[in-house]
Amino acid sequence: MPEERRRSGAATYAFGSLLTITVLSAVLAFAGFLFMPPYLVFASAAVVAPFVNVLLFALFSRNLLVGAAVGRILTFLVSAVGVYVYLCFLMGTVSGVYGPDALYAEDMQYFELPEYIEALPAVVGNALAYAFSPGHLFQDIIARGDAVWGHIAAAALFAQIGLPQVFIKVRKPPEPETPAQVKKR
Repeated sequence: MPEERRRSGAATYAFGSLLTITVLSAVLAFAGFLFMPPYLVFASAAVVAPFVNVLLFALFSRNLLVGAAVGRILTFLVSAVGVYVYLCFLMGTVSGVYGPDALYAEDMQYFELPEYIEALPAVVGNALAYAFSPGHLFQDIIARGDAVWGHIAAAALFAQIGLPQVFIKVRKPPEPETPAQVKKR
């Protein structure tokens, strides 16, 4: 009698969470600029995005039946892609709205919502350019004005990759039944 294979749910977990987290990372990176930048950007990078990611991982991991190591590796990979998209849109917004000049917190207070909406095509274009040029992305993060962008990037990196690792719960798949257990039924 052929052994019945159980689905682990790893593909659904990886692709579903990857799609959802990348879209939400882009939205949260841009939305952080709409009110009280750069403070809300920092909150978005270090608190809001990781919290949303943990909730989404919990939602998608309900049907995940793999070992703890595999679950953590999948979570790490999806988190790493999500934080990369977050950083691309973060710097895409900075360069698309504020231009190439050095940027300080007090300069950001003069921009309002219509200016961000108007600059959205440039933001998306710059974010895509950063996505295909990681060296340029990290060079711009380091080169931007005061050190706030480096701190925001580091906070996003550690929080969005680290916190899901702490809170992810992976259930082990059930052990296959032995012939003696089958006979008892």
